[in-house]
This record gives sequence, C-alpha cells and structure tokens, in this order.
Amino acid sequence: MKKIALIVAVKTEAHELLADSFWGWEKKEPMHYRSTLFPVTLTISGIGKVFASHAMARAANGADTVLSVGTSGGLGKQRVGDLYICHEFVEHDIDLTHLGIPFGVTPYDSMNTPVITPEIDKLLEERIVAAMDKLGLTHNFGRSMSGDQFITDKEIIGHKIETFGADLTDMESSACAKLAAYRIKIPFFALRYVSDNADHNASVSWTEEVKKAAVVLNDVLKITVKSMVC
Repeated sequence: MKKIALIVAVKTEAHELLADSFWGWEKKEPMHYRSTLFPVTLTISGIGKVFASHAMARAANGADTVLSVGTSGGLGKQRVGDLYICHEFVEHDIDLTHLGIPFGVTPYDSMNTPVITPEIDKLLEERIVAAMDKLGLTHNFGRSMSGDQFITDKEIIGHKIETFGADLTDMESSACAKLAAYRIKIPFFALRYVSDNADHNASVSWTEEVKKAAVVLNDVLKITVKSMVC
C-alpha cells in the first residue's frame, strides 16, 4: 500500500478520524499524527493558504500521495451534504490583472492558466469512489477555488464563479494543489463535504454540518484504506 498523507484544516473536521481506534494514531509532533496500523499520516494544517502550504510541505515528506480532506462551501446547485472529488483548483485571490496577467495566475513562473491540475493517484481515487458507493453516498467531481476569505457575498461569488467555473470554495486546498503541481511534484486531489452554500447563513450551517462531515469522511476513508491493504 502506498503511503498516504491526509491534510485537514481544523481538528473539528478530523474529530472522528482522531477519535477512532481503527487508525491507531500516534502523535508525532503538534498537529501531526502517524497511524501505527497503516501507512497513513494526518496533518492538521490550520486555516488559510499559508498554514496549508506549510502543512503540505511537511505532509508530503515521505508520502507517495496527498489527499486534502474537509468541508467546502457550495457555489451553485450543490446540496449541503454532497461529497465532491476535486482534481482542479484555482486561487481566487491572486489578482494581478492590472499588470495584464489573467486573474488567478501567478506570474513569473510556469503558470499560464489559473486552473491548477496536479497529478492524481487514480487507484486511491477509485477506492474512494468505491467506498462512497458502498456507503450509498453520491459522488460528484468538481473544481475548487481557494483564497484567504470566508465568502458569503452572492455578488462576489457570482463574479468568481463566472471567472473560474468553480463548484466549491475553501481556504486551503488550492494552495496544497499548487505546491503539488509546481514544486513538490506529488499526486494530490481533494475529498470535500459540502457544508454550506457560501451565503450569509454559511457560518451557522458550517458549525452544524462539520460534525456530520467528520463522521462521513472518516467512514469513507476507513473503507478506502481497508480495501487497499486487503
């Protein structure tokens, strides 16, 4: 079985993962755990792109593949409770358009499009999809956008959807994807639970839904790992 690194933004999202004896977690350092039973690590990144980047660099060291796991806001017709697998990512707060550079593109590097597409671990993805099927959960594929903003303004959201064609928003996964694609060169994708609709009710919805998300994500990952060690 390949070495899998899980990255979660906050402990609330990872509550069931950390509490479940199935994993046999051993705390290696603050916010970093290693399973004593499987080749799996768990890193709690903290909120935002800077902390996510730091966590990505640490988690990827010694791993074969990295998976971002957590909650996201839906940007369109996504339903609260939906699960998404994301292969494509955008940073919606990179804006150098006044220099003639497309919105979302980091200049003076190899980026020529705002859409970040890291290599994907297809076996891990297939096993996650199979786990969701086994649990009777519907899976979707989509594009996620990230920035250091908790967006609730519908007008701003509409502009960003039109610009980037994103389905979900969070504050971490695109930073991890960017490092995976342009620096670390490691397979990466995201498994996200839609916790809110990125509107004025988002903070209330997230607080209620994150507990459900923690249970569902742990269930999916347990079945996934079991299938990979058999």
